[in-house]
Amino acid sequence: MIYPYECNACSATTEFIRPSSMHTHCESCECGSTMRQVYSISRPIVDPMEATYYPSLGTVVKSKRHRTELMKSRNLIEVGNEKPATIHKQMDANLQHRKHKYEA
Repeated sequence: MIYPYECNACSATTEFIRPSSMHTHCESCECGSTMRQVYSISRPIVDPMEATYYPSLGTVVKSKRHRTELMKSRNLIEVGNEKPATIHKQMDANLQHRKHKYEA
């Protein structure tokens, strides 16, 4: 994680990359004074997607989550987002189906 620090003596600011287990670790400034960690409120992550009509779904999609829910409810998978293991499993099943079809 990135932790911002500020020096009380010279007002210098810097950021340190530390594991979360070291979040209370004290740092020394170049002037020799001890720096204090600066706490700030993080900004929320907002879904920037605007409502858009999707002809393939036949409805207006309000957000990425809404699109995912609609696709899941209709047993659809977005092309290009499948996991490789799922693709291989599907291809193997199709191959087995074709073998049984032509062997009979």
